Amino acid sequence: MRGLPGLDVRESHRVRRWDAVVVGGALPGLVAAARLAMRGAQVLIIEEDCAVTSFPGLKEPFLMTGASSDSVLGACLTAIGVPLIDRRNLQSEPLAYQIVWPGTRLNFGDIERTAQEFDCWDVADCEVTRNLLSALDQASAAEGARLLASQLASTTRRADRAPRPVSQSPNSSVTLTPNHVETAIASAPMLAGLLDAQSRALADFGSSPPPQAARNRLVGSALHGAVRVSGKDPWLTSLLRQRIEARHGEFRRMSSAFRIVQSGNLPALVAEESHEVCAARALIINAPTSSLVEMGCHTNDEKTAAIADSADSWLPYSPPAGRRLTLHLRGDRKLLPSGIASRLICVGDLSAPMDGTNVVRVRFFDRDGKVDLLADASVPFDASEDERAFEDIGRRVVSLMPLGDEGWTRVAIPTPVWDRSDLLTDAAEKHSGPIPGLHRPLSRVPAYILDRTQNARLGFEGDLMLGWQAGDAIGSELR
Repeated sequence: MRGLPGLDVRESHRVRRWDAVVVGGALPGLVAAARLAMRGAQVLIIEEDCAVTSFPGLKEPFLMTGASSDSVLGACLTAIGVPLIDRRNLQSEPLAYQIVWPGTRLNFGDIERTAQEFDCWDVADCEVTRNLLSALDQASAAEGARLLASQLASTTRRADRAPRPVSQSPNSSVTLTPNHVETAIASAPMLAGLLDAQSRALADFGSSPPPQAARNRLVGSALHGAVRVSGKDPWLTSLLRQRIEARHGEFRRMSSAFRIVQSGNLPALVAEESHEVCAARALIINAPTSSLVEMGCHTNDEKTAAIADSADSWLPYSPPAGRRLTLHLRGDRKLLPSGIASRLICVGDLSAPMDGTNVVRVRFFDRDGKVDLLADASVPFDASEDERAFEDIGRRVVSLMPLGDEGWTRVAIPTPVWDRSDLLTDAAEKHSGPIPGLHRPLSRVPAYILDRTQNARLGFEGDLMLGWQAGDAIGSELR
């Protein structure tokens, strides 16, 4: 098996075989695993221990939209067979988020109410905003229909029980032209900064901005509000995990480094601590390849280090352009100001570039009177400025609170070695293969890479589409 070292026959190993082994617990891999399990495959998901034990909100999308069956989220959950009784836990909220800048807290959601908000805060005339948002909504609907249509065309076989694409309304073919934006901005210059801030907050790109169609979808889908998961375990990742386990998939934690080798004719993963071998008909890399290549720096096992150091011979290395730096605070619900939304996009200066800590995302998770607050910003990958960035993020959070930082406790966030969702990389202009983000780095080896950077411009919907399409494509090859 070219590109992978062989399993050392002199060592004692216990080999267990699976149809698919997914390395990493990020959202695309969970969706792909659920789709594979739906097709009858035996699936194992391997996660890093500290990533599993961290606060679950760290892995949740900042904004989820579309609870209906003809949305990307709804269609994806239908495709992986999530029962209706579980989908009832998806609750729609008319308010997507609030956009906050000095002296202003603007509600963003329903078109008419949002247009009135822009008018009340003297951002733009109500009619100008209404026309712009209506065009955004129509362009977003057309892009949503295109996304679902691309899913059906991405594999050689139609997925079992795959939903039909979103039916387009008579007006959904209307696209948002640059002239729409230019006309609106000409009469209301603040709109430019607000659109850029929302793109930065909703997408997961490194430094280059998303194209116009992606920005239309990101901002336009928020006009229909947000979706949250309710119940005892209110997380999208938990919903997916339950579905995988219901189809006989398994999860396993790993606290150490590992080796990727060949066992017989199959790719396999060897744990450093237990030397247990998990062989697979399909190995799916659902973690940043840069973290896997550099994994040898975090292990004392010379053999693991040597193999990890040579992983760049088959794993493409894309240095991160940045990462999400997150501050986690915990306190009482009464510390929050009245009327504050559970999601905020905080902007320091609307006239400045929308990068770094000028755009801070804030989320509140309220359980039993206690609140977990996550505030994050996209920063350079170099950690030399982390303390200053944390201070900037902290100041932005404190400015929201009537009592400042009184009553809030900072919670430490462990940084996983390889099972990471915080790294941001700009996608290459060209990609190979019919599915953006799904790569097979070794021509004769059933190893696949889920490259989230190819879909980062679409935020959480990009993760869903990558996992859904990859699950169907890999499943077709396993049959």
